[in-house]
Amino acid sequence: MWAGARRPLTILDLEDHGGGPASEPSVRDPEDYCGSPRSEPYPEDHGGGPASEPFIDLERADAAIELARVKAADADVRIVRAAGYVRVVEDALRKTATSGATRGGGGGGGDFEAELGRARDDLAAAQREKAESEAEQRLAEASRPSMRPSSA
Repeated sequence: MWAGARRPLTILDLEDHGGGPASEPSVRDPEDYCGSPRSEPYPEDHGGGPASEPFIDLERADAAIELARVKAADADVRIVRAAGYVRVVEDALRKTATSGATRGGGGGGGDFEAELGRARDDLAAAQREKAESEAEQRLAEASRPSMRPSSA
């Protein structure tokens, strides 16, 4: 996956050996979290384990929220571009219709009308994409696990 490059570190790659505040965190083998066949999935001496699972879920949820935000921002850009293009095509159609009426001809407007239809379809698609990405964001935020300590 990361051909020729190291993968970026995450908070889960750091471990604390419990040596006090002076101890430096060291990088863990990612296989420790994946449950490789060569070792226990959660070595007891590292302090990782089922307690780190909520952090993994939280990181996944945060990534889903951020992805939905990026999709919404991309849709915003598409909406602005499509709305501007619709406006340009409408102006061109209006000018063509006005100049055609003064010259006595009416040709050339059909191309602009077809283009206007395509531009409006693109605008509607961008607006649907924006609504969908906002719904994805709300869903991701609602399914984000709480990090409050459970009272047992």
